[in-house]
Amino acid sequence: MAGDPTVSLQLTRQNDRLKEALITLKESRDALEEDTTHRIKVLEKEVAQAADVKEQFRLTRERLSVAEETIEELRAALEDAAGAEDMVEELTEKNLQLNEKMDEMQRYLDDLEALKELNEELEENHILTERELSAELETREQEVQKLVAAVTKNEEALADYERTIQQFRELVKSLTRELEEMREKAGAEASPGADGIQQQSQEMLALNLKLQSHAMKVQAKTIDLELETLEANQAKEHVALLQAYLPDSFFVSEQDPIQSLLMIRRLEFKAHVLIKQTASATDALTNGPTTTNNRESLPGAGESLPKMELQHAFEWLRGSCRALAAHMETCTPEQFLAMGKIHQDLSGAEKRLDAFLDVLKQEGELRPSAVLPDLGRVNHQLDYLLTSSTQAGGANALPTCTPYVLRQAQLVSLQGIDNLMTRAGVTVTTMVAVPVFDGLIDPLTTNMNSTRAAVRKLARMLRENQGGPVASDSLMGLLGNAQLAVAYLKDLREHLTTANAEHDELDLPTVVANATLKHFDRTESLPLSQLVDLIKRTSTDAALLESATAQRALAAGDSVRNEPSVMPPWALRSDQLKRERPANVEMEKRVADLTDRLTAAVTQLRVKEEEVRELVVKCQLLESRQYQRETLALQQHTAQQVDELQRTIDTQRSELVNLNRA
Repeated sequence: MAGDPTVSLQLTRQNDRLKEALITLKESRDALEEDTTHRIKVLEKEVAQAADVKEQFRLTRERLSVAEETIEELRAALEDAAGAEDMVEELTEKNLQLNEKMDEMQRYLDDLEALKELNEELEENHILTERELSAELETREQEVQKLVAAVTKNEEALADYERTIQQFRELVKSLTRELEEMREKAGAEASPGADGIQQQSQEMLALNLKLQSHAMKVQAKTIDLELETLEANQAKEHVALLQAYLPDSFFVSEQDPIQSLLMIRRLEFKAHVLIKQTASATDALTNGPTTTNNRESLPGAGESLPKMELQHAFEWLRGSCRALAAHMETCTPEQFLAMGKIHQDLSGAEKRLDAFLDVLKQEGELRPSAVLPDLGRVNHQLDYLLTSSTQAGGANALPTCTPYVLRQAQLVSLQGIDNLMTRAGVTVTTMVAVPVFDGLIDPLTTNMNSTRAAVRKLARMLRENQGGPVASDSLMGLLGNAQLAVAYLKDLREHLTTANAEHDELDLPTVVANATLKHFDRTESLPLSQLVDLIKRTSTDAALLESATAQRALAAGDSVRNEPSVMPPWALRSDQLKRERPANVEMEKRVADLTDRLTAAVTQLRVKEEEVRELVVKCQLLESRQYQRETLALQQHTAQQVDELQRTIDTQRSELVNLNRA
């Protein structure tokens, strides 16, 4: 059987069938394994997604719990607002009515805006009237200042007259008693002295008549003083009444420049008073040329030099104030308003001058050592204000001021040069006994007098407007040379005065050399050669400047003298405002009436707006409740989705468990 081919063939066939079945089984197993692997991967992804879904489910549960709490609150609120729909309908109707009223109020508001424009026009007219009143107020203030100054002067004169009258009355009483006694003695006995008594009686009668005449004059001046006091008080009351009609805008913009101008004029007047009081001590030294024959020696003229310096400082102050006032009187309205800021800057200067006047009243004179430092600071401040306001004080004058103002500023410099040369000449003559000045006094004084003469001619031509303003750079050069010469001579004189007071021997060459090096910044071969050259150069430059100005004046003839008049800035502002629109009193009354009506309408409009806001709040409340109801429905829908998602998750879990079992 083993070798039977039939059996072998069957076995072979059976083996082949088994192989085919094995192959088929293997293929089915591979397919099943591949399908199972794919399902496992899909289930793994679903498991991962199930974790996310579980987290979402947890969050949804939390939101659901919050929503349930909110639903309970909304149910309670809904029970309270059962009649909200009726309220909405009622509020809707009321809102429509309010819209109609709002349209009506809008039309009324348009009418009020038109009235407001009319009110603005009338307010402009009121401003024009205000400007006119401010100009009149300024004029009255100037009159008040003049009257106050006159009253002060008259009060001082009245006090002096009263003291004089009292003294004369006491003298008359005393002489009358003596006369009665002498008459009694004369009646008792006849003696040759009766003629003398009669003569004394006649003198007493004549003196009594003079006293009566003087008393009548004093009485007349007292009456005039009382009338001027009344006029001043009336002017003050007039100004106070006018100020009541001015709005606050005047005191914000217009008052400061006016106060600044008045303060500058007060400073000029007070400086003039101080000059008159200090001029008596220096008149003898100032008037006339400076020579060695008409000046005192060191103890005489030297003691007057500080007083002379004080007087010259006051003259510089007066000239600076005059130039600054001229600028304010001829500048543009814009520049005039900008000058209002100097009122605060100059308040300290006025206080210093008032202090000087108080010292002069109490002590009768001013001490230069105590006054000059403060006065120097005041002059420096005024020079800075003049330069910054007009640019007329510097070498490069800009056309920001009129030629008249430029001439006034240059007159200050010319007066300063004249005063400096005067002090320099007096200082030189006080040192006539110093050996180092041998042979130099006369040349120096001659050149100084020549400089003064040329400068005075220049000043006269400027005052008469002949030849126009001089070259500013040349003028500043002359002023600088004069200041340098005075400082140099003052330094030398102080050394000499100190040596004489201490009775010490003085090394004059060394002192002169040190002073020259200090002021001229160089050495000199001969003593005082730098000073001599400086004075000679200054005299030559002054003569050349005077000659050039005289030639220009001769060439121009009378064409330059006729300078056009310039209206003050406050007048320009007033005219400009007058041309814009005339004032109308009736329109102002109508504006007042319309303003009252506008105020009432605005108040009513605000009440309506408040009602509208209340309705808006109620509508918003209803909208919020409607939103809460929609939120509740959304939460219910979300809960259903969560339930469906939970069922899906449970199904996937069961499938996953079955798959794991398989």
